[in-house]
Amino acid sequence: MPRRPTPLDPQSGPLAAFALELRHLRDQAGGRALSIDQISDREKIARSTLFAVMRGARLPNRDVLAALVAAWGGDQGEWMSRRSAVETQLELQRRALSHKSKWISQEHRLAYVKPMAIHLGRVGDSHVSQTAGIRAAYHSEMATFTQALNNLREEAGRPSHRQMAKQMQEVSPEGSVSYSTLNNLFTGRAAPPHQAVLRTLIAVLAPEHERDQLFETLESHRLTLETLRAYLVGSDDDSADPAAGSSPPS
Repeated sequence: MPRRPTPLDPQSGPLAAFALELRHLRDQAGGRALSIDQISDREKIARSTLFAVMRGARLPNRDVLAALVAAWGGDQGEWMSRRSAVETQLELQRRALSHKSKWISQEHRLAYVKPMAIHLGRVGDSHVSQTAGIRAAYHSEMATFTQALNNLREEAGRPSHRQMAKQMQEVSPEGSVSYSTLNNLFTGRAAPPHQAVLRTLIAVLAPEHERDQLFETLESHRLTLETLRAYLVGSDDDSADPAAGSSPPS
């Protein structure tokens, strides 16, 4: 008797969303679809491995995914691209969860995962799906980061960008930037180029006893933005760089 499929919610994470997409591919194949047992026998892949993939417990390696896609009539290039996007999401989750700061809420950790899962599940063209989803994730993360910076500035008495630039130069010349760069940071047009700038900015705006905690929190945002932007800039979409495209949400 065939196994009853494990119920999955695409909003629960990228692995569940990916498994649901594979199930949809299998269902589209209809009567032509090979069973898990048949794929296992033909490709010499453990049944436990295949079932783990189909219930969203693991990301298939490329050979396993190629076997499933071939058995169910999918496009190999499309599915390898989808897998790469999910791999990126999982790395972002791992990075966020590795930070122990109490300031990083579960809502924040999912802020960039949900848009990508939604796009991957609903947009038909895989490349457009990944690029649009990850760009949406970038802007979501940038909005969170920018709001945190502006909250910090408000608590410091809302100094001007020129004042902050001057103070940063006095605190640490190697961690200082121009006031125009600060304007870009506080309006969501850019993230700090490296951690020295962020650390210096925090030194200017925050009380000494709060600086380490704030740096840990904001650095996690900065690293996430850096990773997302690197993915987009490295894609073959000329408009993929979020800094060169549409403005982030206000």
